[in-house]
Amino acid sequence: MCTIARSISYRSLLNFIQSYTKILKILVCLLFKIRTMLYLADNMRYLRAKWGRSQQQLADELGITRTRYSKYEYGMAEPPIALLVKIAKYYGLSIDEIISVDLYRV
Repeated sequence: MCTIARSISYRSLLNFIQSYTKILKILVCLLFKIRTMLYLADNMRYLRAKWGRSQQQLADELGITRTRYSKYEYGMAEPPIALLVKIAKYYGLSIDEIISVDLYRV
């Protein structure tokens, strides 16, 4: 057994493993959120272009500013659920499709 292993107590090793597990859970959640946000931003940009709308036109229809809409489309901010509902209804899609499916490849 190496010197380092002998100097680490069972309790401290267990604490380290528990802390590491918590960190891994947080990282998995963050990675899922990042992936979801990437789909959302790309899908908003794709759908807007497909429907031939400008950011200003779509922002007006959703009742928000163009700057705010632009932040969602470029993944710089996350829209609230109420706005996701409006976006989904506007395009005739479900929220799930907008945030978790790469619509460009479908």
